[in-house]
Amino acid sequence: MGAKPIWDVMVVDDMPQFGKLVEQYTMMIDIPCHVRWLSTLEEAEKILRTRPPHLLLLDMNMPTDHWMPPQTARTNHQPGTTLSFCQRVVSDPTLARVAVVMVSVESQAKDQARKAGAHAFYNKYDFTVDVFEDILLRISARYQ
Repeated sequence: MGAKPIWDVMVVDDMPQFGKLVEQYTMMIDIPCHVRWLSTLEEAEKILRTRPPHLLLLDMNMPTDHWMPPQTARTNHQPGTTLSFCQRVVSDPTLARVAVVMVSVESQAKDQARKAGAHAFYNKYDFTVDVFEDILLRISARYQ
């Protein structure tokens, strides 16, 4: 039996607390992970092209986002927003294996995330170690 793969997790969030939380979760599960935390969409876009992760945890409300109320954002995916970033990632055939999970403290953002093409959405308050482990187990099917 071969060695377990090391899952590469990219956390894109302007607040380091969520990235640190995900790093703590990796120490609590039996799935080897490497976590990269990036604080801007621009950084993430550059690194995605050279070292795509297995899992992208993407905060819905990034500061460069020019965040708008949910009713406006549903129909207004402008360049530079987290939603259009998500759309670009999931529609890029070279990044097809990247699982994109959007997270937010705003529960009503779930519909926006789905419309942008995210594979899943979680409220940050509900993002537990069990949820993280389940996501990793589910994306392992993409690599078998």
